[in-house]
Amino acid sequence: MNITEKILLVELLLEDIRGNWGWENDNDVCSRAIKAKDLCEEIANELGDDRFLTLANCCKDYIATYFEDGDGRYFRDKFPYGYEHMDVLHGLSPTFSDKSDKFKSIAEEYLTYPDNHFDDWDDRFNI
Repeated sequence: MNITEKILLVELLLEDIRGNWGWENDNDVCSRAIKAKDLCEEIANELGDDRFLTLANCCKDYIATYFEDGDGRYFRDKFPYGYEHMDVLHGLSPTFSDKSDKFKSIAEEYLTYPDNHFDDWDDRFNI
């Protein structure tokens, strides 16, 4: 999975938390936040961009306070404190079929409603 796919995946994971808070079990929310944190740390190491460490710390803070507050709107903020405007960092289209196998695997495992994120989600089994 390349760096732009990682950035897109962080954006999608945080949007997914935002879109589904209050509707799912706590382990699902925390697992997405942990995955987003891990990806942010990888991106920061690869790019040397401390903004991704800031976002990783936001994920840590969210996880630490989740059981007290649990409000998914936590990430509805501008990068590096949330997912808004992350699209300018990756520049990728909202499609599934042209992404790497690793990206697809993580997206399928973690995203609650991938069909809301990818324009071609329903076409993935058509040949």
